[in-house]
Amino acid sequence: MRFRKLPPALLFALLFMVAQITASNLKSEEYTTLALQQIEEVNIIDTKKALADKISNQESKVSTTSIARYGKPKIISSPESFNTDLFSKGFFYGISVMVIIINIICLFIFSDKVYGYFAFLVATITTLIFTTDGLISVFFKSIALHSTRIETTLLVLGTISASLFSSKFLNSKEVYPRLRSITIPLLYLAGMLTVLFWFIDNPTFMTAASIISFVIILSYFTVGIKLFKTKNYAKFYIVGFIIPLFFNIDYFLLGGMGFNFFGTEANHIKISVVIQMLLLTYAIVYRMQEIKDESILRHIEMKIFLERQDAMSRDNLAQMMRDVYLENLIMQYDLDGIEIKLLQYISEDKSNEKIAKKLSITPNEVEEITKDLYNKLEISEAIKEDHRMLEAQPDYLYN
Repeated sequence: MRFRKLPPALLFALLFMVAQITASNLKSEEYTTLALQQIEEVNIIDTKKALADKISNQESKVSTTSIARYGKPKIISSPESFNTDLFSKGFFYGISVMVIIINIICLFIFSDKVYGYFAFLVATITTLIFTTDGLISVFFKSIALHSTRIETTLLVLGTISASLFSSKFLNSKEVYPRLRSITIPLLYLAGMLTVLFWFIDNPTFMTAASIISFVIILSYFTVGIKLFKTKNYAKFYIVGFIIPLFFNIDYFLLGGMGFNFFGTEANHIKISVVIQMLLLTYAIVYRMQEIKDESILRHIEMKIFLERQDAMSRDNLAQMMRDVYLENLIMQYDLDGIEIKLLQYISEDKSNEKIAKKLSITPNEVEEITKDLYNKLEISEAIKEDHRMLEAQPDYLYN
């Protein structure tokens, strides 16, 4: 009843105030809900950021390991951050694949294992450089943390392939057969150290495996130096290996120890490896032709040697028969020293003058002793009969 006595304007004002308070309470609840949602979103963003920082720290750890391994940072590349130089665009890997395919085809055509060993060598070197470029993390992100172990494993595999290729190319089994008994135990040792490095995170195993690998390669390089003067294909081997070998030692081995003598970078290794692949591919073809020429020359030399041996054997047989005949005459007729020497000189078809000089007598004495010797051997009548037959022959037979 009292509300009815209130003025309409005041009643309207009170109703407006109640509505305003109710609206403000509802709006406050909406603000509270929105604030809670924003806080929850901030927590999610912080969680994602913390996870990203953790992954970044792990990648930084991998990069730090690579720095300790090679003495220079390894940038993990992504498809958006590829370098624009010629090799990163695929030129190096394209050349490598082409060389591998060519050598595999030649392996089936010529049936020469040296092509297969060289294809294996190029494949391991290419995979090693592919890993050091950081490209393996683009395709296989899960194994990016093990890049150093993978590179060490590929280095040992590259040593095995280089040993097989060098042994076959230089024919070291025939030239230096003892080298094989040295390199095989070293390869087993390098393999064992690499396996230990996969299970025990100790850089000593990695460094020891790298040192052993380069020692093995240098041993075959020394064989090539010793054959440098005698074999032309060994010259191609030395020229093809010398620059990549020292670049790899500086980059992979000395870089891990904190030394950097030549300032070698990945592109330097790529350029030297491309030159090596092209040069050694030609060297393999050249070696095949040179070995073929050597085989033909050896066949000719062997043929000449056998012919000489055959002629010498016939001459020796004739001489042996004469010696046996003379020995039988000496034993049968009991000849003295002068008669034996005279009979020997006569069998050698020496003239009376030479026989006289050797026996220190006159030619007339040689004739007398010869007559006595023929009488003693009972062949004087046979000789006279031969003379009579010769005198009875018509003269036109000799004209």
